[in-house]
Formats: sequence, C-alpha cells, structure tokens
Amino acid sequence: MKTARAGQWVSTVCLLPLASLASMLTSGILVSDASGQATARSREGAPLDVRTFGAQGNGVADDTEAVRAGIAAASKSGRTLLLPRGTYLIKEPLHVTTHGLKIVGAGAQHTVLKAASEMKRLLYLRGTGMVISRLTLDGNDKATYGMHAFHLNEQDSRVEFLRVQGARSHGIFLDHSQVFEISNCIAQGNGGDGFYITDCNGTRISCCRSMANRGRGFCVTRTDLSGGCWLIDCDAELNACEGLVVADMAGTPVIIERMWVETNNKPESLGPHQYDAIRITSRSVMLTKSRISTRGTTPVRPKYAIHLASETRVDVPQGVEKFQLGETLTGSESGATGVVSFIQADPLFDHDFPIPAPYRAWLTRPKKMMLRDVAGVFKPGERVTGRTSGAVTSIQSVSQVSAENCVISDNWVAREDGRAPVDRVKLDPGCRANHIGRNHRMWGPGVVDVEYADDPGSVVGGRSLTAGNAPPTGGRWPRGAFRFNHTPSFQETAIAGKDRIHNGGMELDTGWQRYGAPRSHQQSQEHAHSGEHALKVDGSGGAGVRQYLRGAAPGQRYNLSGWLYTTTGAARLLVHDGKQLQYGTTSSAAQWTRTTLSFSVVAGSTPYVGAQAVGGDTQFYLDDVVCQPIESLAASSRLVLGWVCVKGGNPGTWVPVYVLGESAFNPR
Repeated sequence: MKTARAGQWVSTVCLLPLASLASMLTSGILVSDASGQATARSREGAPLDVRTFGAQGNGVADDTEAVRAGIAAASKSGRTLLLPRGTYLIKEPLHVTTHGLKIVGAGAQHTVLKAASEMKRLLYLRGTGMVISRLTLDGNDKATYGMHAFHLNEQDSRVEFLRVQGARSHGIFLDHSQVFEISNCIAQGNGGDGFYITDCNGTRISCCRSMANRGRGFCVTRTDLSGGCWLIDCDAELNACEGLVVADMAGTPVIIERMWVETNNKPESLGPHQYDAIRITSRSVMLTKSRISTRGTTPVRPKYAIHLASETRVDVPQGVEKFQLGETLTGSESGATGVVSFIQADPLFDHDFPIPAPYRAWLTRPKKMMLRDVAGVFKPGERVTGRTSGAVTSIQSVSQVSAENCVISDNWVAREDGRAPVDRVKLDPGCRANHIGRNHRMWGPGVVDVEYADDPGSVVGGRSLTAGNAPPTGGRWPRGAFRFNHTPSFQETAIAGKDRIHNGGMELDTGWQRYGAPRSHQQSQEHAHSGEHALKVDGSGGAGVRQYLRGAAPGQRYNLSGWLYTTTGAARLLVHDGKQLQYGTTSSAAQWTRTTLSFSVVAGSTPYVGAQAVGGDTQFYLDDVVCQPIESLAASSRLVLGWVCVKGGNPGTWVPVYVLGESAFNPR
C-alpha cells in the first residue's frame, strides 16, 4: 500500500509467513485498519483444530478425551473439526450421534486414528447431515469393526476419502444407513469383509476399493429391510474369499455397475477353487459393465467368475459370529452337511452403545447363516457343529434362497486358454426368472458360457443361439432358444403308414411282456405323459418290457418313438430288428423325455421294440409309444432352416422352422 510522508508517496508492504497466511484464510478475514496493519478477526463457524483441545497426535499420548472434546464442541457449534497430520491414539470407542457434524483430516496418508486398546468398534456414527473425510481408521487388530455407521441417513451425509485397516472383523460396517453416500474409501487388511453392507436402502457406494481382506471384498445383505443400494466404480482385489457377495436380498434392487473384481480367493492355503469371483444368492440384482477376472495360479483361482447360487438358510439364536466362513457344519440328527457361505454380522450393541428403542426388537430376532454345497436336509430343532471352529448352536428354521429376477449382462470376463471351466456364468438348480445377457471373454473371442440346470428365464448369446445338424437331445434350454441347421437341405419326407403300435396313454396294458427279469411292470397313475396311466417298470441290468412286431416283413422300415420318465437310474428304448439289438439315447431325467429310433426289419427271428433299465437299480415310466412303418419317401419342398424351442426344459420342445422352396410357390 502507499502512504504520504513528507510530501511523497511511499510504498509499504506487510510480509506474512505462508503458513500464517493460510491459517488466516481458513480461520478469519483479512482487513486493514487506519494505520494499514493487517489483522485477523475470527468469523463465526471457523474450523476447530483438535489440538486446541489437548490432542497431540504423536502416536504415543492417549488422545481419546481430546478428540471427544473436539467432536462435542464441533457438534454443538456447527463448526468443522480439523484433525491435522498425526497419529491419534484412541483407547475407547468414538461414539458420534449428532446432526450436521463435519470431521476432516489432512489426508488418509497423514491423519490416523489408531485403536490403542481392545474395543468393539473404533468409530460409531449415527445421525444426519454428517461428513467424515480424509483420514485413516486403524483398528490395529484391537477394534472388532473399524467404522460402524448405524442409521447414518440422508443425502447430505457423506463418508469420503477414508482408509480403514486392521479391524479384527469387518472394516466398514454400513448398518441400516439409508440414502447417504460413501465414496473414494479404501478398506484394506481387515480380518473380515472390507465392506459389510446391510439394510442400506438407497445408499450409493462409489469409487471404493476393498483389498487384501480376510473375508469378502464387498458383502451386501439385509436383516429386516429390503436394503437395495448402488455399487458404482468399485474395486475388489486380493481378498481371501469372494470379491463380491450379495446374499438374501428382497424387494429393492441392488445395482452393480462398472466394478473391477480381480485375483480374489487368496491366500493359497485356502485351496483350489474355494470361492467364486462374484456370488449372488438373492433376488433383484443387476450386474453390468463390470470386469471380472479369474486369473491367477491354479490353487487360488475362483470357482466361477459369476455364480448365481441356491443356498440353504438356517436361522439360529445369538452367537452366530463364533462360526467361520468356509467351514463345514454338521447336523446332529439329520447328519446333513453344508459349507458356511454367509454369517450375519452382530452389531455388538450393549450398555455402551444402546440401540435406539424402535430397533430393540430386531436384536432379539434369530440370526441367519447361509450354507452352500449342502448334502442332506437340515432339520429345525437339531444342533449344528462347526468342524473348524467347534462352535455349536441350534437351528430354529430352515429355508431355501436362490438367485431370482437378476440381470447379468454386458460384462467382461478375463480368461486364459485351458481354464474355461471357471470362466463362465453358473446358475444353480432353483435359480429361475433370471436374464443372462451377453458377457464377453476378455482374452479371447466370443461370449462366456452359461451353465444352468433350470430354465433361467432368458439367455442372450451362449446357449440361446447355436448351430447343429439336429435339435438338442440333452441339456436345459430356455423358451425361444434357436438352433440353426448346420447343413440346410431339402430333406426327404417320410410317408408313414398305419401304426403297428400306438399305445396311447397306456390306458390298456396290452401287448407288453417282460424283457429280462424286471422286478415289476404294471400300470401306474403316479406319472403319466398323457391320459391317466403310464407303464411303471422296476429293474436293473437291462431288464424291462417289450412288444413283438408280428408279421413285419423283412426290408420294412419303421420309426419308433416313446416317452420316458426316470425316477432312479437310467433307461432307454431298444429295438431288435430280427438279428441284432439297437438302442436309443439313454435318459436319466426325472421328467418326460422323448426318444426316437429308426430301423429296418431283417430276416431272422420276430422283431420287437421295448424299453430297458441301464446299469443298476432303475425305476422308470413308459408312455405314448408309437411305431409306424415308412411306406415311402417324398422329396420335400421345404428347407429346414433350424429349430426353435417352444417350451423350455431338458431338452425342451423343439419344432422345425422351414423355408419354402420355389416349387411350393409355383405348383404345376
């Protein structure tokens, strides 16, 4: 500035250290008085420095009370609490239940809140309008949870730029926190899941990373709410179990978009193919535009890239946390076994952290565990024991939970040659009404395979569009699947004569005789393809039933068809043409399956047709057997373009799709 001195204008400058200037800019307003001297006047709402409450941040002193005092003052005044660079030792949990509080550190690499004694959680949050930013929460293997956010609600609540590490269990526990945002956070090196998310309706988790945790990267589930949320632009790497698990959700969808899942299922001591890259046992999940990798050496590659699973849910009393992920449970009465896939987290409320009154009844509800790879049937009331942990509890109820109404589409799956079995979308039996879109191989052409047992609802790509010389004879196929004719031609049409055998719905058990030594063959109403009866056969070692074609002339050609339903073992149609046996396709499906045979009669003994058991003890049903002579062959004017599945099943019902030849339009 300039001042007048002895008739001259003289320039004067007020020099301030850079640090002092920065402090003034954040805590006051620079003004000039009449003499030109700069002064700072504190404005209302200026940030509070935690060091003014006695915090030292030297990694040695106990800063618990100082940080608590700073939080209380900031909450009361509405001013931001600043935590400058340093390591602040915390010996008791920081319990924050307020509205409009903002806590800001100097960056996760500079500001650390570190647990210095045993505690259930390092930081507990409940309220609205809260912002926690730019610091590290270090559980130091002393805090069970790094951060537990219970009912941290509303859109102006944000948790951002945090690193949470060293918790004995889950790093970040988001619990009934709705319509808020957590972004740019890292959960690393925790003893459980990096992110455990339950009942968080409308919450957005974005740009977060979970790596090198002993549990899953991300786990999304519910207890009493539908709990739908968004996971956008997140990353899960090097976790001991799955990269992502969605378990037992209902109602509001879970949207997962642009996620990066790579090299989970660590360490090698867990064994080969123990966990999937992404596992979904839930309703209403969308997974899209994500990159899922199953790379890694053989012992640690995930079981499947994307697994839509069906699991057994068991509800048990308190104490479920004593069991371990991946251990086998055994039922005391049923002898059933199952591997623990999911354990409901305990919020650990007690006299120090009392749960709000509206939620106290929720704590008394049974806790849930999810079991995969179940053998046998667990019974309510029986006790189950963990093989590894030795934990024991009793089952209160049992139910089945499957992936339903999910959309899996437009993802990239990293694969390497020779490792195709894990690089696929897998659907367990019971997973229905799901849409599986085109999911692409990253290191090779084409789309990844889809493996399923029940009709999933719709499949685009993979198994829905194929080519071959005939319609499929096995495997599950959805309605609308199409198989192109690999060698289209104007095929001959067989002109069939009068039926030699047309047994209708087996309403009359006539003409069928024993073949071999079946234990029994009789009419039954237990299963029928049409009408009310089928022929039930019990036997083994090739035993079955047969019917003779008396009067069949040598050289005569026949078409034989029949329907088989196999409850145990396997069965097939058979033909004796006069000199040798011919066999149809073996069926072991517990549903009606049509099989066919064509044959010509040769001179010799009387020909016959029938059905037989294949291998050991077998029980099967036979219905709607038709045997027709072929009178002549005629050139067809129809080109067989392919076959379409009009009814999903194994293999479903397929009908040909024709293209008419020119002669069909210009008859002579």
